[in-house]
Amino acid sequence: IYDLGCSNGNFELELLNVLRRPMRLVAVDSSAAMLESLRGRCPSWEKAGIELIQADISRMELEAASVVVLNLTLQFVPPPERDLLLRKIHAALQPGGILLLTEKVIHANAELAQLQQRLYYDFKRRQGYSELEIAQKREALENVLIPETVEKHLARLHGAGFAKVDIWMKWFNFAAFLALRE
Repeated sequence: IYDLGCSNGNFELELLNVLRRPMRLVAVDSSAAMLESLRGRCPSWEKAGIELIQADISRMELEAASVVVLNLTLQFVPPPERDLLLRKIHAALQPGGILLLTEKVIHANAELAQLQQRLYYDFKRRQGYSELEIAQKREALENVLIPETVEKHLARLHGAGFAKVDIWMKWFNFAAFLALRE
């Protein structure tokens, strides 16, 4: 299992909690600080079968895998490199392997995109975030996080070779895709 863009290890911790057995899990992030955070949050990471790699996911070689996770990661890869990365993931997946892709998305219709964004910010306010925190996060991600439409993601996944693709979750302006390698 690869987790490309593992951040501080939320996926790893949840997977270990659910499966409760050792596995080969390769957690990759470009940030040494994020990998250090994962080490601190999961002191038994080596015994659990987690391999930590600091690398640029667009440049690294992938070994054969049954599962690849891209959780809120592809949106930070420059758009011209996204197709190549997904083709590389498809090539590394064993037949029957799956890609779990979760991304912030934007609606093709500007009015619906604004509505989804407004509803999402309302949700964040109800969760206790201040206007300043919301604005700072928005500014920090502007021109760094580049969302695309659901339709663009579906086309890109099919173009990478995935014949079977499903949207298994959509919430406000976030979508999760399951792509199967035949």
